Amino acid sequence: MSLSSLYEDKHGEYGLYSLLKTFFVANEVTNAQRSVVRFPWKQIYTTNYDNVVDTCLSEIGTKHSIHTTSQKVSDVDSRVLPIIHINGYIQSASFSNYRKEVKLTEVQYFSDDFSRSAWGERFRTDIITSPFIVFVG
Repeated sequence: MSLSSLYEDKHGEYGLYSLLKTFFVANEVTNAQRSVVRFPWKQIYTTNYDNVVDTCLSEIGTKHSIHTTSQKVSDVDSRVLPIIHINGYIQSASFSNYRKEVKLTEVQYFSDDFSRSAWGERFRTDIITSPFIVFVG
């Protein structure tokens, strides 16, 4: 049983949703986080649910767009810095769709939907064609 399931059993589905919104919507970011996003990234893939990258980029004035794997790859506008949230983005998730938008369970994590999707293909292509790749965290 996942930690999210245990929390939901005790606090209900809306309690879990509220907890995720509380913990994964950042109101402040650190200088170190701002420093990381200042590099001239082609795009950023993240497994985090939070809005830290988005907040940092907004603060420094970098135009960007947020994408999740529930959207179409063709929706990406490469004229602005795309931020791809592989496991979901809690800030854009509503109570009615957060279970589909955010990976919370082992079944979701191990389903391997990403690698078999158009997003996985794009990610592999980016890895092959990029002059360098940085993993943070």
